[in-house]
Amino acid sequence: MVPWMPYIRVASTSVSAEPLERIRTAALITRKNYMNPNEFANDIKMIQYFFGPLEQQDFVGAFPGADSDVPIIVLGSSLASAYVAAELGLMYSFAGHINPKDAEQAIKIYRENFKPSPYLSEPYVILGTWLFAADTDEKAEELFSSVQRTYLDMLSGKNARKKQKVENARPLTSAEKILATKAIGMNVRGSKETVKDQIRQIKERYAPDEIIAVTSISDMGDLRNNYKIFKEAVQEVEA
Repeated sequence: MVPWMPYIRVASTSVSAEPLERIRTAALITRKNYMNPNEFANDIKMIQYFFGPLEQQDFVGAFPGADSDVPIIVLGSSLASAYVAAELGLMYSFAGHINPKDAEQAIKIYRENFKPSPYLSEPYVILGTWLFAADTDEKAEELFSSVQRTYLDMLSGKNARKKQKVENARPLTSAEKILATKAIGMNVRGSKETVKDQIRQIKERYAPDEIIAVTSISDMGDLRNNYKIFKEAVQEVEA
């Protein structure tokens, strides 16, 4: 995915590494302008280049990477990323759990401006959302409150990495819950029946081809149950 850059061992294709060649190799490794939004599309093309045929690569080759043709998904949370994904004809994953207010517009921009490419013939949207599923709505809200507290700590400048057990914490006020939920972004939470209703709402509003569900649950039992319930809910909605 982009903008995350995979670790690729970059080596010269020439037997002897001349000074200019070493400079070019170093420039590709350091990528000083990598986070510049104006270079976003070029960065993706560069990754495609290194995942493409080795014989088409010039003075630098990627190992592993060459000839792998790894599918690339443009991951974004802004409108600009939608234009880039559409222009390059790639799959587009929008982080609704980070920026829910632009999700609908970004997906619309991507679909309306999509250009078929050798990689993809039609638009393909993946939508990211938080997930807190449990056997009951009450348990799901308890799990959700842990991430609410984390966001409140971040907003207040506290150390958000210090986890506090929910049962030992004071109840959140209504204002705190509203503030934290707004900061957290798009989320699906509740029992299986509640989750199914929310999945239907997401499908009706955004019509994603896939949903990526991320969570922040520390207990392994709750974590496994979280995704088990989500899997069953999706399967029953799709049935």
